[in-house]
Amino acid sequence: MNKILLDTNAYTALMAGSGEIFIALSSAETVYLSVIVLGELLEGFKGGSRESENKKRLEKFWKNQRLKYLP
Repeated sequence: MNKILLDTNAYTALMAGSGEIFIALSSAETVYLSVIVLGELLEGFKGGSRESENKKRLEKFWKNQRLKYLP
């Protein structure tokens, strides 16, 4: 069973088009995202010129069935 804990930098790289991150996530049975990373991402979106777009992308990513939330 292949599990991955996604950090803020990896999520950012994935959204920027990193093939390496995409391949790693594609091969994982479960991808975990912690509350810390979620907070960092949301805080990073604030005040940016693409806050709404970034939140929508995160919401779409969140709908992946293999993604699990770690409190």
